[in-house]
This record gives sequence, C-alpha cells and structure tokens, in this order.
Amino acid sequence: MTEPSADQLITDLLEKRSSGDAAHYTSCWIEQAMQTPLPRSMPALLPWADTIRASSTCTL
Repeated sequence: MTEPSADQLITDLLEKRSSGDAAHYTSCWIEQAMQTPLPRSMPALLPWADTIRASSTCTL
C-alpha cells in the first residue's frame, strides 16, 4: 500500500471530516494512521489496522 495517492486520500478524508459533523468527525484515527508506516501489501492491511486500533487512545 505505498501508492502515491495514499497521502492525497488522507488529506481528502481530513478535509471531509473536519466539518464538525459529530457522526463523522474521527480525525484521531486518521492521525494515528498517518503516524504509522503504511503496510507494504494488501494482505498486510488488516494486521496494520488492528495494530493501530489496539494501541490507539482514540474513541468511537
């Protein structure tokens, strides 16, 4: 998952979710993902996300 568009996806999500809509404002998770090196393959995506969920202080 090292496509050049990954940074743009994160930027787009942050912009979309910064509207203040309580149901969709979850930038904590996006910030956590930005601080973690991207997985190198699609099969590694789920373990990567599980690691972020297990170690993050973000809430739902």
